[in-house]
Amino acid sequence: MRGHVRIEAKELREGACHTETGDYLITTFPEERSKVTWLDSAAIYGGTYLVGPR
Repeated sequence: MRGHVRIEAKELREGACHTETGDYLITTFPEERSKVTWLDSAAIYGGTYLVGPR
């Protein structure tokens, strides 16, 4: 498994990870409202999202 930080911004931090079973993006947010805004925007692209408090 290898991973790296792709985005380091005020409103989010995103890392990418590659494993034998697939590629994954991990995104963290400093505030709940940033997460909600991101999820609303991501909904137009479809996909599967696992969401939790940390």
